[in-house]
Amino acid sequence: MRIITMAAAFLTALAAMAADTASAQSPGPGNMSFSGRLVAEPCMLDPADRTRELDFRGVATSQIYASGRSASRPITLHLQNCDITEGRTRIKVTLIGNPSPLLPGHLNLNAGGATGVAIGLETKGGIALPLNQATAVGTLSSGANDIVINAFLRGEPDALSHRTINQGDINATVTFAFSYD
Repeated sequence: MRIITMAAAFLTALAAMAADTASAQSPGPGNMSFSGRLVAEPCMLDPADRTRELDFRGVATSQIYASGRSASRPITLHLQNCDITEGRTRIKVTLIGNPSPLLPGHLNLNAGGATGVAIGLETKGGIALPLNQATAVGTLSSGANDIVINAFLRGEPDALSHRTINQGDINATVTFAFSYD
């Protein structure tokens, strides 16, 4: 049972799109044209963190029935070579995924496995990280920085009250993008 987390090189993709747009213009003969976009990207994501997997093996339905959710399991993302000389010290994360229709802000599971639960995401301090919106997750310092995102299973209201959580594989995907200000 697992959740697969994939990193998106969001800012790099924006720079590539800008370069593609610029190369589509064709200057006349004998001219030289320069274009592009200068961006401030204070940190680089550790390449080992571009695709992550979190194992939910061993979560008992009794734990979810008792407290409405499982214990949190951390995912640590390592930011390297952070340069804060331009004053960009606040970091936000946007978690992009398929939201649960019964638990707003939670990640829906892919079909074919466990039912009656969804995946919740939160900061190390327990602040909810709703899907598809930028949420502040910390302040950067120069050098290396770690961002911890906790994941947990939450029981859907009807599944909790009727005790109808079904066991099975847990599989879902979320993409994350960092922004700085």
